[in-house]
Amino acid sequence: MSRLRSIICVCAWMMFLADNALAAEAPLQTTGSATLGESKQEKSPSTSPVTSTESDSPSAVYQRGISLRNEGKYEEAAAHFFAAAQKGSHLAEVELAYLHSELGSPMWDDPAAFAWFTLAIKHESKPELARILARDREVVRLRMSSAEQTEARRLSGTLLINLGAVPAFVEAN
Repeated sequence: MSRLRSIICVCAWMMFLADNALAAEAPLQTTGSATLGESKQEKSPSTSPVTSTESDSPSAVYQRGISLRNEGKYEEAAAHFFAAAQKGSHLAEVELAYLHSELGSPMWDDPAAFAWFTLAIKHESKPELARILARDREVVRLRMSSAEQTEARRLSGTLLINLGAVPAFVEAN
Protein backbone atom coordinates (compact mmCIF):
# COMPACT_ATOMS: atom_id res chain seq x y z
CA MET A 1 0.00 0.00 0.00
CA SER A 2 2.84 2.45 0.68
CA ARG A 3 3.97 2.48 -2.92
CA LEU A 4 0.55 3.38 -4.21
CA ARG A 5 0.09 6.11 -1.62
CA SER A 6 3.29 7.78 -2.81
CA ILE A 7 2.14 7.76 -6.39
CA ILE A 8 -1.14 9.40 -5.49
CA CYS A 9 0.61 12.19 -3.62
CA VAL A 10 2.89 13.03 -6.51
CA CYS A 11 0.03 12.85 -8.97
CA ALA A 12 -2.17 15.06 -6.88
CA TRP A 13 0.76 17.44 -6.52
CA MET A 14 1.20 17.57 -10.27
CA MET A 15 -2.51 18.11 -10.80
CA PHE A 16 -2.62 21.11 -8.52
CA LEU A 17 0.38 22.80 -10.06
CA ALA A 18 -1.80 24.54 -12.59
CA ASP A 19 -5.46 25.41 -12.82
CA ASN A 20 -5.91 23.01 -15.71
CA ALA A 21 -3.90 20.23 -13.98
CA LEU A 22 -1.62 19.84 -16.99
CA ALA A 23 1.38 21.97 -15.98
CA ALA A 24 3.90 20.70 -13.47
CA GLU A 25 6.42 23.41 -12.86
CA ALA A 26 6.15 24.22 -9.13
CA PRO A 27 4.54 22.56 -6.10
CA LEU A 28 1.33 23.92 -4.62
CA GLN A 29 1.29 24.42 -0.87
CA THR A 30 -1.49 22.88 1.17
CA THR A 31 -2.74 23.73 4.60
CA GLY A 32 -1.56 20.37 5.94
CA SER A 33 1.72 19.44 7.56
CA ALA A 34 3.49 18.95 4.25
CA THR A 35 3.06 20.30 0.77
CA LEU A 36 1.05 18.17 -1.58
CA GLY A 37 4.24 17.47 -3.48
CA GLU A 38 6.19 16.32 -0.45
CA SER A 39 5.91 13.18 1.56
CA LYS A 40 5.59 13.17 5.34
CA GLN A 41 9.37 12.72 5.42
CA GLU A 42 9.79 16.06 3.55
CA LYS A 43 11.15 14.52 0.34
CA SER A 44 10.45 16.50 -2.79
CA PRO A 45 9.15 14.61 -5.79
CA SER A 46 10.99 14.46 -9.03
CA THR A 47 10.07 17.40 -11.20
CA SER A 48 11.52 15.94 -14.37
CA PRO A 49 8.91 15.45 -17.06
CA VAL A 50 7.57 12.02 -17.88
CA THR A 51 9.63 10.58 -20.70
CA SER A 52 6.60 9.31 -22.58
CA THR A 53 5.37 11.03 -25.68
CA GLU A 54 1.87 12.06 -26.65
CA SER A 55 1.69 8.95 -28.85
CA ASP A 56 2.46 6.58 -25.96
CA SER A 57 -0.63 4.67 -24.95
CA PRO A 58 -1.91 5.08 -21.41
CA SER A 59 -1.16 1.41 -20.77
CA ALA A 60 2.49 1.88 -21.84
CA VAL A 61 2.87 4.89 -19.54
CA TYR A 62 1.13 2.96 -16.73
CA GLN A 63 3.42 -0.08 -17.20
CA ARG A 64 6.49 2.18 -17.03
CA GLY A 65 5.10 3.50 -13.74
CA ILE A 66 4.78 -0.06 -12.45
CA SER A 67 8.40 -0.76 -13.40
CA LEU A 68 9.61 2.41 -11.70
CA ARG A 69 7.58 1.64 -8.57
CA ASN A 70 9.08 -1.85 -8.45
CA GLU A 71 12.55 -0.27 -8.67
CA GLY A 72 11.71 1.93 -5.68
CA LYS A 73 11.54 5.12 -7.76
CA TYR A 74 8.23 6.22 -6.30
CA GLU A 75 8.23 9.85 -7.35
CA GLU A 76 9.00 8.97 -10.97
CA ALA A 77 6.43 6.19 -10.88
CA ALA A 78 3.84 8.61 -9.54
CA ALA A 79 4.54 11.00 -12.39
CA HIS A 80 3.95 8.19 -14.89
CA PHE A 81 0.77 7.07 -13.13
CA PHE A 82 -0.48 10.65 -13.20
CA ALA A 83 0.27 10.94 -16.93
CA ALA A 84 -1.51 7.63 -17.53
CA ALA A 85 -4.51 8.81 -15.47
CA GLN A 86 -4.72 11.96 -17.58
CA LYS A 87 -4.88 9.70 -20.66
CA GLY A 88 -7.69 7.56 -19.23
CA SER A 89 -5.91 4.79 -17.32
CA HIS A 90 -8.19 4.33 -14.37
CA LEU A 91 -5.84 1.67 -12.97
CA ALA A 92 -3.29 4.44 -12.55
CA GLU A 93 -5.73 6.24 -10.23
CA VAL A 94 -5.89 3.12 -8.06
CA GLU A 95 -2.09 2.90 -8.01
CA LEU A 96 -1.90 6.51 -6.88
CA ALA A 97 -4.50 5.95 -4.16
CA TYR A 98 -2.61 3.05 -2.65
CA LEU A 99 0.81 4.64 -3.08
CA HIS A 100 -0.29 7.55 -0.90
CA SER A 101 -2.28 5.53 1.62
CA GLU A 102 0.37 3.10 2.83
CA LEU A 103 1.76 4.02 6.23
CA GLY A 104 5.53 4.33 6.17
CA SER A 105 5.61 4.99 2.44
CA PRO A 106 7.89 7.80 1.31
CA MET A 107 4.80 9.12 -0.51
CA TRP A 108 2.34 8.76 2.40
CA ASP A 109 -0.25 11.52 2.30
CA ASP A 110 -3.72 10.65 3.58
CA PRO A 111 -5.60 13.61 2.05
CA ALA A 112 -4.11 12.83 -1.37
CA ALA A 113 -4.88 9.12 -0.91
CA PHE A 114 -8.48 9.91 -0.04
CA ALA A 115 -8.81 12.10 -3.13
CA TRP A 116 -7.39 9.46 -5.47
CA PHE A 117 -9.59 6.77 -3.91
CA THR A 118 -12.61 9.01 -4.51
CA LEU A 119 -11.72 9.42 -8.18
CA ALA A 120 -10.96 5.70 -8.59
CA ILE A 121 -14.32 4.80 -7.03
CA LYS A 122 -16.10 7.15 -9.45
CA HIS A 123 -14.45 5.42 -12.41
CA GLU A 124 -14.81 1.83 -11.17
CA SER A 125 -17.50 -0.02 -13.10
CA LYS A 126 -17.44 -3.22 -11.03
CA PRO A 127 -19.45 -2.82 -7.80
CA GLU A 128 -17.35 -5.31 -5.85
CA LEU A 129 -14.13 -3.48 -6.68
CA ALA A 130 -15.74 -0.12 -5.92
CA ARG A 131 -16.69 -1.49 -2.48
CA ILE A 132 -13.07 -2.53 -1.82
CA LEU A 133 -11.84 0.92 -2.82
CA ALA A 134 -14.51 2.56 -0.66
CA ARG A 135 -13.50 0.39 2.31
CA ASP A 136 -9.86 1.35 1.90
CA ARG A 137 -10.79 5.01 1.50
CA GLU A 138 -12.71 4.79 4.78
CA VAL A 139 -9.62 3.39 6.54
CA VAL A 140 -7.72 6.45 5.35
CA ARG A 141 -10.53 8.82 6.39
CA LEU A 142 -10.66 7.41 9.91
CA ARG A 143 -6.99 8.10 10.59
CA MET A 144 -7.11 11.72 9.36
CA SER A 145 -7.54 14.75 11.58
CA SER A 146 -10.41 17.17 10.96
CA ALA A 147 -8.08 19.53 9.09
CA GLU A 148 -6.78 16.67 6.94
CA GLN A 149 -10.36 15.60 6.16
CA THR A 150 -11.16 19.14 5.03
CA GLU A 151 -8.08 19.11 2.80
CA ALA A 152 -9.04 15.65 1.49
CA ARG A 153 -12.48 16.93 0.46
CA ARG A 154 -10.89 19.92 -1.29
CA LEU A 155 -8.43 17.71 -3.14
CA SER A 156 -11.20 15.27 -4.07
CA GLY A 157 -13.24 18.08 -5.58
CA THR A 158 -10.30 19.29 -7.62
CA LEU A 159 -9.48 15.81 -8.90
CA LEU A 160 -13.09 15.17 -9.82
CA ILE A 161 -13.27 18.48 -11.70
CA ASN A 162 -9.99 17.90 -13.55
CA LEU A 163 -10.06 14.14 -14.19
CA GLY A 164 -13.58 13.02 -13.33
CA ALA A 165 -14.79 13.20 -16.92
CA VAL A 166 -11.74 11.53 -18.49
CA PRO A 167 -13.10 8.50 -20.35
CA ALA A 168 -11.52 5.14 -19.68
CA PHE A 169 -8.84 4.15 -22.17
CA VAL A 170 -9.63 0.87 -23.88
CA GLU A 171 -6.68 -0.94 -25.42
CA ALA A 172 -7.34 -2.02 -29.00
CA ASN A 173 -6.57 -5.69 -29.60
